[in-house]
Amino acid sequence: MFGRRNVERWKRQGKVVCYKRPGKVEYRTADLRLLQRTVQDYFDNTSSDVNRNSLDIKK
Repeated sequence: MFGRRNVERWKRQGKVVCYKRPGKVEYRTADLRLLQRTVQDYFDNTSSDVNRNSLDIKK
């Protein structure tokens, strides 16, 4: 239902908290549903800064 990479990104960004149990990692479904509705949350501000800086170096 939810892509693994999406969930890992949300976890890395601190938008969702994981609950670890023996042999399982669980997330609140309500949090995942809310994040699922967000449009284009995968653009990271730091990556655009890196691209901008790399273009300045080439000039």
